[in-house]
Amino acid sequence: MLAASAGALVAAACFSSDPAAPEPDPHVLPGAWARPGAVAVSATEYQVRVARSSLPAGRVQFAFTNDGVEPHELTIVPYRDGRYGTPVADTEFFEPGTGGVLEVTLAPGRYRLVCLLSTVANGTVESHFSRGMSADVQVTGS
Repeated sequence: MLAASAGALVAAACFSSDPAAPEPDPHVLPGAWARPGAVAVSATEYQVRVARSSLPAGRVQFAFTNDGVEPHELTIVPYRDGRYGTPVADTEFFEPGTGGVLEVTLAPGRYRLVCLLSTVANGTVESHFSRGMSADVQVTGS
């Protein structure tokens, strides 16, 4: 059984979004729609791997694949001074062996790519994020 779990992020102190940042405009597309240069992101138990950790600001495609044995999803969250902001984009969960393309416009800053799903095993809820499913990306001026 799976449940969305934002608890780890909600428990952390949040900061306000930069008012100059563009409005989030995420789109989830089929995996075959990835353009050349899309940033590859792979999820397994319990890691997120990103092909590039530095990206230019602007329109970005994240080609997400679930290479694990459990469902996983991708959420992009601003991260500054040890605090999380409001997520700017996310996908629904993907079953093992599937994926898609998350396309979003990102302003300069630091972001974390995380999986916010939780797994219930033996009556215990285990957050994928708290088990290490996160990777950092630095978005630089365009």
